[in-house]
Amino acid sequence: MLVSFGCYSGVPEGAPTDDGQDDGQDDGQDDTDRDPGTEIDPDEPCAGVGASVAPLRRMTRAQYNNTIHDLFSGAYAPSEMFPESHVEHGYTNDLDSQIVALRTAQDILYAAEDVAEQVLDDVGALVTCDPGIDTACVDTFIADFGPRAYRRPLSDEETEILRAAYELGAADGFADGIATVVTVALQSPQFLYFPEIGRQRAPGIVELTDYELATRISYLLWDTTPDQALLDAAAAGQLKSADGIEAQVRRMLADKDRTSPALERFVREWTEVGELETFQKDPELFPEFDPPLVASMNEEFSRFVRGVFRSDTPTFASLLTSTNTEVDPNVGALYGLEIEGEGWTPVEVEERGGLLTRAALLAEHSTASSTAPLQRGVMVRNQLLCDPPGAPPPNVEENKPVYPEGATERERTEILIAHSFCGGCHEQLNPVGLGFEGYDPIGRDRTVEADGSPVDESGEIIGGPEDVVGSFTGVTELAERLAGSDSAMACASEQFYRHSIGLNPNEVQTCAIESVQQDFITSGGDFEELIVNFTRSNSFWLRLLEEE
Repeated sequence: MLVSFGCYSGVPEGAPTDDGQDDGQDDGQDDTDRDPGTEIDPDEPCAGVGASVAPLRRMTRAQYNNTIHDLFSGAYAPSEMFPESHVEHGYTNDLDSQIVALRTAQDILYAAEDVAEQVLDDVGALVTCDPGIDTACVDTFIADFGPRAYRRPLSDEETEILRAAYELGAADGFADGIATVVTVALQSPQFLYFPEIGRQRAPGIVELTDYELATRISYLLWDTTPDQALLDAAAAGQLKSADGIEAQVRRMLADKDRTSPALERFVREWTEVGELETFQKDPELFPEFDPPLVASMNEEFSRFVRGVFRSDTPTFASLLTSTNTEVDPNVGALYGLEIEGEGWTPVEVEERGGLLTRAALLAEHSTASSTAPLQRGVMVRNQLLCDPPGAPPPNVEENKPVYPEGATERERTEILIAHSFCGGCHEQLNPVGLGFEGYDPIGRDRTVEADGSPVDESGEIIGGPEDVVGSFTGVTELAERLAGSDSAMACASEQFYRHSIGLNPNEVQTCAIESVQQDFITSGGDFEELIVNFTRSNSFWLRLLEEE
């Protein structure tokens, strides 16, 4: 086992501090202020300029995998030992999901050692110089690798720590020294976290540095470490203006092969669609729900979402209504299509348009044996309308109604709504989910109930935003209503903001995002314009310091 080295505590010497001062180390940037557009007033909500709260975030596992790949140019594989990311309050980058317990810290260490072992086996893929010939070889490596790993220039103290790590490992040889540097770097807070120390603009208000903004931009758009062009822009001070930020964001958005996976992760977490597993369904009722079908359903969801974001219309409406997808024979059969060959085929399915009709989403939002209109209604109300009902009372299980044997989901809903203890909440949830009754628990079309009666796909949104309230028939009609709803678009932009910054619903401040929401609506729900407008906004580069 390689040696772990040292322990980071506090702000490293030379790093910018909250009072806007540094210790004299030159980071190559001037101190020109960005212009927030109006005078900052710390006593006003969002400081009067739309500044945002922003918790300290740690890399998710997806971000770690991408970062290791890019940091080492694909020469070494990411370690499977890195801790899994779990969803808390909707998103994997929420602060509550990233607490490092002892076991988590051990896994981070093992992951760093795992990558370093690969460096030992093939150090030439990382370092091409010969320290026996070039005396500056090690220092050159640290001066190159360290800033790329930490996504900013190293402080003198950090350089000394990495140099000491090399010397410790080099007692066993040059490769061991380089591997020890990698071990130290990959378990350091500077690598694992996204510190946003910035510099103070006003009491309680911090302005992010260009390097901190480069990190925000890159992990938002590509889920990975900044590329050289973005680091160069940060070094040149080009992220000090909204126009400079936009130039980099549009450059990166143009690479849709890199942005679409990151945006897909957002959509999966937003709509609560994880990776399906076969145990989620009753094998006696759904024997066809086997590993090959599950894998195909997961892949079809990814291909649909990425296809929308790669298209010429990466809009909220396209996400909810597009009839274009890709299927293989497994999903094709589930959708009632005859597909030739074994690969993936682009198809247009007129009767199954949009995100809400994807088999993976429908299977995720149902139980092992039923269509679960409650779950499907909760997903729409919470995730697409940002209008959750109140929490159920603590003794809800003791007051559940009794259902007749063989009752349909619609009959059960009618009983629930009529029940004095349950009706208030279920009236807002179940009728929405009943509009999904045309799809069974694995996302397959269904037209008849178990008793042979025809399936009734009528649904209703009761209460909530005025532009969506009313009855509808089937998911297609529901999706079209949501696609044209300003309220639903405002919710989508709020969800993207939460995902981007790592906030739970209670931490969202309307004043920080209302301009971004309005811009998203004005753009017709264009996700690329949402990203551009968000990254130009004060909520992206001004951070409110939360009270202790």
